[in-house]
Amino acid sequence: MNNQISQIHFDYLQKVTAPQFNNSTRLANLVSGPISIVTISFFGAGVLLLLYLISGGFSYMLSGGDPKKVESAKGKITNALLGFVLVIFAFFIVQALGLILGLDGVIQVFGR
Repeated sequence: MNNQISQIHFDYLQKVTAPQFNNSTRLANLVSGPISIVTISFFGAGVLLLLYLISGGFSYMLSGGDPKKVESAKGKITNALLGFVLVIFAFFIVQALGLILGLDGVIQVFGR
């Protein structure tokens, strides 16, 4: 048997086949960088929450006493408030996961 064929050079094989990552492509940087997925998603959730709450308020004011429109507007406001509670819980879950996993950047994103 040929000796050259039976030997595998794992160092060379790893350099050729393994993906090369640098510091900017780490998952931690996407989650806890200065402009991160976490920051953008919480900002977007807050903006959508505010718009939905304003929409429900305008619907309530413009309902003219119509019971169906009043009920629809109350439903929008209720859903917006439930969304607010959900965003607050998500914030605390993200903070807890940041502490557990040691992602200091996640904790610092929110001003701690």
